[in-house]
Amino acid sequence: MAPKDRRSLLLIPTLPAVTTPAGGVVLTRKFIAGCEAFRASWDGPLDLLLRPTREPTDNLDNVEVRPGDLAFGLRVLPLDDPAVKPLLAAAGVVLGGLCHEQSHLAAWSAEVGTPFAYTTEYTLRTRLQIASVEVKNPLRRLRRMWFERGLERRHEVSLRQASGLQCNGTPTFDAYRGLTPDALLFFDTRLEQAHLIGAGMLDERLRERQRRQAAGEPIRLAFSGRLKEMKGVDHLLPVAEELRRLGVPFQLDIFGDGNLNQALDEGIEDRSLAGLVRRHGTLDFHTELTPRIQSQCDLFVACHRQGDPSCTYLETFGCGVPIAGYANEAFAGLLERTESGVSVPMDQPEGLARAIQALAADTERLARLSHTARAFAAENTCERTFAARADHLERLRRRA
Repeated sequence: MAPKDRRSLLLIPTLPAVTTPAGGVVLTRKFIAGCEAFRASWDGPLDLLLRPTREPTDNLDNVEVRPGDLAFGLRVLPLDDPAVKPLLAAAGVVLGGLCHEQSHLAAWSAEVGTPFAYTTEYTLRTRLQIASVEVKNPLRRLRRMWFERGLERRHEVSLRQASGLQCNGTPTFDAYRGLTPDALLFFDTRLEQAHLIGAGMLDERLRERQRRQAAGEPIRLAFSGRLKEMKGVDHLLPVAEELRRLGVPFQLDIFGDGNLNQALDEGIEDRSLAGLVRRHGTLDFHTELTPRIQSQCDLFVACHRQGDPSCTYLETFGCGVPIAGYANEAFAGLLERTESGVSVPMDQPEGLARAIQALAADTERLARLSHTARAFAAENTCERTFAARADHLERLRRRA
């Protein structure tokens, strides 16, 4: 870690780290990109402190790195270890994540005189939704919900002890901003300015969609992400079935990997959706997935069954693609700020199919949503987002 430097930024993410026998650390490419974006925006040293774990996450972009090869310092240490407190004291400002492993860190930072900000993503409502979807055993689900409610009370205490707060998405911003003296709203994304769809390319794609719609050709739908229940992947095939029943010409491409792989493959066959629904596995975000979504997608389908403020929303908007999805609190909060898609009540795949049907027949509205989506993403690129977050942390540092 860096020596005492009141300009240094210490990041303590919620993401745990697996250390390997060869001295490497397993992180995710998305996380590394975020750290590099912080490094580019922060005028001073950047260090990371991660808690250890034995099993890597189920993220699709895990990668092993060597700490010495990174542009920032990295240390893996249990967060309740007494050695953490001197690391907090050595920093100019600390950005942690609101989770039970870090509930004590705001108080520890206050003890050593270092400003501390939390990053938040999930409200209590979203955490309960995730538990209801992912925990199948009723007794374990009840215990998980009881734990989450108790954790929420601890979160409120921790937030009142913190110097500031950075909220990924509107749900936690609306829920927690009154608990700290300085709260920032941002929308997480790894889509850089250079990877935004060009205005000319977008206009060309929309003209093609108008031609294809007039010729009765299918609307091109897509989903990308982890293929698991909390992302509503189990609702994609019911949406497809209803679209077929409604007589809507469509093609649905599914990108990603997860525990629902086999269920999707079997469902496509059992529901006779082969040719209408296709699976493609995981594609590289910048070189494969983003160009594919930009050039071959008219509308993104997001059946997210909880309010996870996924990067998918802003990254899809940056491709000039609107979203049709469930009105979870994250997507609903986005649509309050930008008319870049349409929403239907939660857990209504038939209603989502009808919304897609309406957009498939209204190319002018689809074009308006597409332009609005791109404009909103341009205001919230990766560079702008991390610059705003760095400015916020600098403000906290100066105030200390």
